[in-house]
Amino acid sequence: EGMPRRAHKSWQYPRPIRRYDHYCKWLQNVIGLSNHREFVVMVGGLVLIAVLGIVVDLYLAVLIAEKGFIGSEIIVALHLGYSI
Repeated sequence: EGMPRRAHKSWQYPRPIRRYDHYCKWLQNVIGLSNHREFVVMVGGLVLIAVLGIVVDLYLAVLIAEKGFIGSEIIVALHLGYSI
């Protein structure tokens, strides 16, 4: 019984993983044909969240530099709640 091309045996599953890409330790699962799209969407969402956090940090840095810390306490507190 031969395996399809680009298939790989995994210790997690008795059947071979089709179009095996890699084992993701964040998801604790192998990435293959049936979940590759979801993995790419997840990584894209994480990148989007990181870029949005950087933009908000830069905005807050400019706001604090212009007005001082006292005027922007609410925005800083909201961002701190978002970051945690």
